[in-house]
Amino acid sequence: VRWQVLDAVSVSGGHLGAGLGVVDLTVALHHVFETPRDEICWDVAHQCQPHKVLTGRRSRIYTLRQGGGLSGFAKRAESPYDAFGAGHSTTSISAAAGFETARNRLGKNGHSVAVIGDGAITGGMAWEAMNHAGGMGTKMIVVLNDNGQVSLPTFYNQVNQPVGALSQTLSASPTGLSIQGSIAKMETSSGFQSARQALKSATKSFLPEQLAKAAAKVDEYARDFVKTVPFKGSGSGGKGEL
Repeated sequence: VRWQVLDAVSVSGGHLGAGLGVVDLTVALHHVFETPRDEICWDVAHQCQPHKVLTGRRSRIYTLRQGGGLSGFAKRAESPYDAFGAGHSTTSISAAAGFETARNRLGKNGHSVAVIGDGAITGGMAWEAMNHAGGMGTKMIVVLNDNGQVSLPTFYNQVNQPVGALSQTLSASPTGLSIQGSIAKMETSSGFQSARQALKSATKSFLPEQLAKAAAKVDEYARDFVKTVPFKGSGSGGKGEL
């Protein structure tokens, strides 16, 4: 897939780095989710060349950005796999929240996924969408593709590098984030999940109902506690779930 994207963009032109940066992620998303039933909303969508290769458009990939050819972005009229058409940033989370709300109203199964970069997530619409979705209790998935290239702003006080609290949080706390990554890998491993389910079954079988409920609360609070990391530069010394 990586070679196909590189070869096609070298012929037709377009955004190369964005697409190459999400090849592994794109393969993983299509492996885990049942598209097009499960909507994948690509923020900006200039990184969707691998997505197009994997969704029945490989034979046309060399027509990218050509007259009558494939669009350089996601395009709903082009394929049912392009759930949301975009060409600018910060729209994916609100789109995914909308898809999930519609699915709930229709009583259908599935998942809505937003893929957004660390630059696009600095936009106000992304924060409004997260606030709205969280307030409604919307069950959706947001994948933050951290490129280390937070783009707003990029030049401040003569320092030619990404700046701001979000950039500092993502890039300047390797210890905290590496610990979080290790915890996430452990928590999602099949061995950990099997052991956790066995313990839950044991507590339900051998403990009185009230003690079993208390054990479930301890499990929930413990997992929430280890998912928090200090937000460097927040000014409050507080913690936030990442």
